[in-house]
Amino acid sequence: PTSTRAAVVAGVELGCYDFFKTRAMHLYAVDDGPLLHMGSAVVSTLVAVSVSFPIDVAKTRMINQSVGIKDPSAVVYRNMLDCVLRTATERGFLGLYQGVSASFLRQLVCNVVTFMSYEQLKNELWIEEALAAAREETAQLRVELNRLIATRTELESRTVVPIVHLPDAPTRSIIDLTGQDAAPAPPTNEAVNDTE
Repeated sequence: PTSTRAAVVAGVELGCYDFFKTRAMHLYAVDDGPLLHMGSAVVSTLVAVSVSFPIDVAKTRMINQSVGIKDPSAVVYRNMLDCVLRTATERGFLGLYQGVSASFLRQLVCNVVTFMSYEQLKNELWIEEALAAAREETAQLRVELNRLIATRTELESRTVVPIVHLPDAPTRSIIDLTGQDAAPAPPTNEAVNDTE
């Protein structure tokens, strides 16, 4: 139960924080600063507590049922799913959220401090600048790679048709596959002898 809750909280908090921060920056043109970080931390905490608190309630109820029980047949809940379903049936859906405000406030303070510290450290260590430089270098390498591929493709597409010189045939030019004249054919020995 404890590891299940921890996995849900960790996955939801970090994902929601990053999602809400980038959405606010792109959609609402909010500056990347402490207010954005604090707001994103508050929203991510709200989502994380909403998702994880029923698991937390089930974990607490399952741990409390085993205290002082000597007879295994007296166990109230078989597993976490059984605990969640029975709690929702007996106390209603809001029964899964009894005591949520205390948990929210505890996690809120922790998340605001954690995420704001993370952003400050990230800015101090110049991680953003290094990532931007790496992206720019990658873009330049892609342009160069595309240029080289285009050059190779162009060179491979030019296949020269060889000329066959027959003694009584008129002089012909070399023609590539595109149908354009590439260069005139070299003069034959007879043409050289006629000019002398």
